[in-house]
Amino acid sequence: MRIPEAFGRLAKANAEAGGSKQVPALLRQLATLSSAGIPLVQALEIIRSTTQHRGLAQAIDEVIINIASGQPLATSLRAHPQLFDAITCNLIQAGEQASALEPLLGRVAQHAEQQALLRQKVQRAMRYPLLVLSVASAVSLALLLFVVPRFAEMFGDFGAELPAVTARVLSASEWLQSGGWQSGVGIGLCIFLTLRSTKYLPGLSSGIDKLKLRIPLFGAFQQRALIARLTRTLALMLQAGMPLSEALPGAAEATSNQHFLRLTKQVQAQISSGRGLADALSDTCAFPARITQMIAVGEETGALGGMLERVADHEEKGVEASVDSLGAMIEPLLMVFLGVVVGGLVLAMYLPVFQMGGVF
Repeated sequence: MRIPEAFGRLAKANAEAGGSKQVPALLRQLATLSSAGIPLVQALEIIRSTTQHRGLAQAIDEVIINIASGQPLATSLRAHPQLFDAITCNLIQAGEQASALEPLLGRVAQHAEQQALLRQKVQRAMRYPLLVLSVASAVSLALLLFVVPRFAEMFGDFGAELPAVTARVLSASEWLQSGGWQSGVGIGLCIFLTLRSTKYLPGLSSGIDKLKLRIPLFGAFQQRALIARLTRTLALMLQAGMPLSEALPGAAEATSNQHFLRLTKQVQAQISSGRGLADALSDTCAFPARITQMIAVGEETGALGGMLERVADHEEKGVEASVDSLGAMIEPLLMVFLGVVVGGLVLAMYLPVFQMGGVF
């Protein structure tokens, strides 16, 4: 591939990635216009006229051209994987093959909206702690680089032995001033590049994704969110007429979790050997007994798709409740952490002054 062409594709991918958040609304508009009897090309042109995002608008233009030339909608959407995932394309293809595209588009739009809402809830729960930790790190770094050195000059004139806590803080400040911050930036950059390259290393990516599920407080509701996403997608694909053996790998991809994807491959192998879905899921130890029991009932009654949808509803409500309770629980803990870190640094600097003044 030529270098200009490679950069062109990269720019196009970045532009499309920025418009991925608008895809649920696009699918909902397409479903509404299609149900009103408007032809597919005309419906896409109407959506295109109201689209503000340049990358998404360009993708719609290409989809319109492809459909007008005779390509199916699913095939046209697959040319833009940054916007339309494999699940959406597979479901639309199933609707086209069954001549039921219009009713299925509504379900696809609803599924995309539910997945986006669930993703926002998880991100909201993670955003506040990360913000507080970032503020604490920035304040601590500023104190060590700019405030502590002034105290070090003052303590040098005391000629007295400093408390152990103060001495350690001064050592940390000296290390940062002598180039330690460069080492910190280098380590952070290495961690960032490692995380970015995990998609090329499935084993490492699976290990990191598994580790995320074991993080105290956060791991539990992340697991529930993944189960909700998996069961919701699997239910929709089964109700669209796809066999379980084909729907399961696609539903696992919707979780964007390599650990769950690896477990799903094990489940698929067991299903191919004749075992039921509930038994196979139970062997992974990643699904609680309450879920496998509900799935077993769905298999026995022949209503697996509907039961999976009920499981997804229950888990999504659990995620929402966990986010609310986690926010109420972690806010005071973060405030205490922030006070201990920043207040500890300030106290370590004033402790020698208090001692010399006879306070302690």
